[in-house]
Amino acid sequence: MILFIAAFPMATYAAKTPNVSYSVSLNGSSWKSTVKNGKTSGSTKSNKGLKAIKITLQNKKQSQIKYRVYNEDTGWQSWKTSGEATSTTKSVDSVQVKLTGKYAKKYDVYYRVHTSAYGWLGWAKNGKQAGTSGGSTNMAALQVKLVKKGSKVATGGSAYLDTSADINDSSVFFKQSMGGTCTLASAAMMLRRKAMLNGSSSWKTVTEGNVRGRAWTYAGLSWTFSYAGMNVKHISLSGTAAAKTSKIRTYLAAHPEGIVIYDTKHSPHAVLLTDYTDGKFYCADPANGIASGRIPLDQSLIAKRTGSSNHVTILGSITAIWYVSN
Repeated sequence: MILFIAAFPMATYAAKTPNVSYSVSLNGSSWKSTVKNGKTSGSTKSNKGLKAIKITLQNKKQSQIKYRVYNEDTGWQSWKTSGEATSTTKSVDSVQVKLTGKYAKKYDVYYRVHTSAYGWLGWAKNGKQAGTSGGSTNMAALQVKLVKKGSKVATGGSAYLDTSADINDSSVFFKQSMGGTCTLASAAMMLRRKAMLNGSSSWKTVTEGNVRGRAWTYAGLSWTFSYAGMNVKHISLSGTAAAKTSKIRTYLAAHPEGIVIYDTKHSPHAVLLTDYTDGKFYCADPANGIASGRIPLDQSLIAKRTGSSNHVTILGSITAIWYVSN
């Protein structure tokens, strides 16, 4: 008798990225339900500060995940490990997360925070600080994920902001030096605020005159340029007023330093759009004859030229944006 033995190929499985799960506790509430792999724990709609976190890594024998939190009053807490809860009597301002063991050689751990004042900040990784310092705002939500080393990840802007300096103080803003330089002055104010958020003590040196050599051409403000390590890019806007307003809000939410908006439908003019707070847009208008400092957008020269106080109508005249891309 002849026996036939069938040979079956051995199954192969691609290595799966380990799960990372986490939960946060907000002031005045209990622990939120545990989520994992980049989902949101916390609240993006509440002003309640985050007071504690705990993070757990799948297969603790292979690796450990370590994390610690920072508060302006108490400083950095001690490192916690895989499932231990952090403890602080104050709201959390920043967090650091890192891997140890085998996973640290194969994966990067990415994490980002949502703050009550600036929304989602960019992604930090591998022990870098994510959040703020300065005490003016605190964390309200957290996302964490593991990514295989070598993978491309869109970081989405700065992960850490120094808010000790008030970027809305009247001393931050200035008027254009001459007619026709509204775009340059607005861009310089944007870069000045970005430098402040980056913790630069020399932000006052970011002036229209100093930026001019990097950004100004015979045709006006360059579409792209760099100044003091900050890269500025330009996009054109088209479509309905509602579509433009939605896109402007999206860009503004990602850029707490503000964005330059440019109206060419009327007599051309640019302002620095600083923030959208309580349903209202604010700006710094470099035009002489317009109120100084941070003012409602409906008090700007652009609003006067559109003849409307409705922000959708005003922003419907915007045809271009400049923003800090790094």
